[in-house]
Amino acid sequence: MHGPMNITGVVERGGVSSSFHDVREGDEVALLGREPMSFVREWPESPTEAALTVNDRLKLEVGLWGVTGQTTQIPTPWKILFIVRVTFANGMPRVFVGKPPGFR
Repeated sequence: MHGPMNITGVVERGGVSSSFHDVREGDEVALLGREPMSFVREWPESPTEAALTVNDRLKLEVGLWGVTGQTTQIPTPWKILFIVRVTFANGMPRVFVGKPPGFR
């Protein structure tokens, strides 16, 4: 189970791009209260998938499977909550976390 986060991404290795996305499994619901909650996801999830190297790039679009509130009980997906980009500079990874396009 992935929890409430939905991740879509693109990995560029040696000039070749490949994309991936989560598929929701089950109908588990996380109820958020006043206390902070932590959710952890790791990439790559599979031990057979190679970690990033100096010439690779990664872009992750992180969203939520569904959000409800006082006005609706039907979960509405929040497709892109934030974007994570990983590149390398001088052999060191650089991570950027930013707002989605169109967010003010």
